[in-house]
Amino acid sequence: MNAGKMIFTQVLERVPHWEFRRLEQAHDSADGRRQFSAWDHFLALAFAQMTFRESLRDIEACLSTQPAVAYHMGFRTRVTRSTLARANEEREWRLFAALAHKLIARARRLYADEPGVLDLDAPVYAVDSTLIDLSLALCPWANWTGTDAAVKLHTLLDLRGPLPAFVAVTPAEYGDVLWLDELPIEPGSFYVMDVDTSTFAVCVGSPRRAPSSSSGSDPTCATTSPRRGRSIARPSCAPINRFGSMVRTCRSTGRS
Repeated sequence: MNAGKMIFTQVLERVPHWEFRRLEQAHDSADGRRQFSAWDHFLALAFAQMTFRESLRDIEACLSTQPAVAYHMGFRTRVTRSTLARANEEREWRLFAALAHKLIARARRLYADEPGVLDLDAPVYAVDSTLIDLSLALCPWANWTGTDAAVKLHTLLDLRGPLPAFVAVTPAEYGDVLWLDELPIEPGSFYVMDVDTSTFAVCVGSPRRAPSSSSGSDPTCATTSPRRGRSIARPSCAPINRFGSMVRTCRSTGRS
C-alpha cells in the first residue's frame, strides 16, 4: 500500500497556500463569509482539469465516493454541484486570473535557459486565437449568431516552453486585430502570426499604412499606439515559410 503523498497533492504543492491566501485577501474580500472556501474551490477546479471531469455532477460523484481520500487531497468541505455552481457564479474571477499570472511567470523562469527557435538569439512568441463553443441555453450571454454561443481565446505562446505568456478571453465577434493593441510587447522579441492578422494596418499602429510583404530592405516604421501611449518601431514583414506565417520583430523606442 502506498504510504506517500498522492500525485494530486504533490502537484498542488507547487502552489504555496500562503501565496494563495495573499491573493485571496487582495481579490476576494467576501470569502470569509462563505462556507465553501476559495482554496476548496481552486482544488475542485484543478481536480476537474487533471482528471478530465465533464460536468459538475461528475466532479461531485468522484469526490463524494471516497471522502477520506478527498480530505487527504486537501478538501475541507464537501463539494456538491450546487455549491460549485454558486461559487462559479459569485466568486471574484480576478483571484484565479492573478494566480494564473503568477504560475505562468514562475514556469517561464524555469524555461528561460531553453534553446530558442528559428535559430534566433531572442525570444520568439506565437500569436493566435481560437473559438470555444458554448451552450446557448446555459450561456445566453455568449450569444454570437443567434443560434450559437461562443467566446474567443487569444493566446501569446512563448515557444521556448511552449508556455502561455499572455491569455485573454473576449466575445466571439472580437477581432484579432483589436486584440493586438492589448498585446504586451517585449523589446527585441519576435512575434509569429498568421498573414490574415499581420496584414491589418493596425498591426503597425497606423490606420493608413499596411505592412509590406516584400523581402527587401524596407524602412522601419516607428508608430504610436493610441491605447498604450508608447512608440514602437516595427519593421515590415516578410513570409518565412510556405505555410503563410510571418515574423515581426519589435524594439521599443521609448515613450511618445
